[in-house]
Amino acid sequence: MAMNLIEKKLSKAYFLSNVHNLRINTAVLNFTLFLILLILWMPLIAQQNLDDSFKIEVANPEYLINRGPVIYLDEGHSNFHTLENRYFTFGEILKKDGYQVKSLKSKITLEKLKECQILVISNALHPDNISEWIEPIKPAFSNDEINIIKQWVESGGSLFLIADHMPFPKAAEELAAAFGYEFLNCFAMDNRRRDEQIFDYNNKMLRSNPLIKGRGPSETVDTLVSFTGQAFIPPGHAVPIIAFDNSFTLLFPKESWVFNHNTPYKVAEGFVHGAYSFHGKGRAVVMGEAAMFTAQKFNNGFKVGLNVPIAHKNKQFLLNIIHWLDGKF
Repeated sequence: MAMNLIEKKLSKAYFLSNVHNLRINTAVLNFTLFLILLILWMPLIAQQNLDDSFKIEVANPEYLINRGPVIYLDEGHSNFHTLENRYFTFGEILKKDGYQVKSLKSKITLEKLKECQILVISNALHPDNISEWIEPIKPAFSNDEINIIKQWVESGGSLFLIADHMPFPKAAEELAAAFGYEFLNCFAMDNRRRDEQIFDYNNKMLRSNPLIKGRGPSETVDTLVSFTGQAFIPPGHAVPIIAFDNSFTLLFPKESWVFNHNTPYKVAEGFVHGAYSFHGKGRAVVMGEAAMFTAQKFNNGFKVGLNVPIAHKNKQFLLNIIHWLDGKF
């Protein structure tokens, strides 16, 4: 989950002014009520940062410390998540598992990719959209970079691509398309909850697959939690990890976190929140939400990520993803 730096439009007054102008009829009533519920989710008007009070450990690390493969986290594309702040916990988990986690602050070249085994890209943006999360959203990656990443993966590299809610799907749309994924520049919102979004076997949105099962009972994940992201359409050969049902709605605002009665929307059933796939000799995991791998807090005390108790299985899921991308199973 990420948010627009122009926070004044997230106030109750903004939403109420739009809701007041709605023509209440049968066709719009349910959507109107849905918008009103959005107003109540007030943590969205606060800035999110690293929760540096949250500590996490990794039992039975895969490698000795700093002896594992190199993982590059892309920080060269105005990324909302970096190792120094919002993805600090992400990096710490993988470092404690023995991986060498490094920032890639430059543009992506084949020479740089040859230095790593796994490339992680989370919430990239074009520089023009850093403080303007409003259409038009420009591509974060050049055609040359996309071709290089695709060539590298097909030759045996591993990509972990994460793009959260609007505007991030649009910024990474062309990169995702190179691997057959169709990103939707939307917000995937649970109709019944305004905080964490739970996926498990009970609601049948968590799908059984090797990344969920891990390599044995100690690595099996039975619940995943996300904190508002996007939905996408995977290629036919991909394996879904999380698939939405009709309790979710997809909203398509022109500006991030700005919703009104004209905001296009559709039922989320049939779209996915996470998937993985093989590409030539390489592998890719694609997730539609970023905060699930963080530990963040807002200035009003609200928390998102692994520091939310119900999301504790997300850590094992992250390790399963990385181990799969590392070819461990």
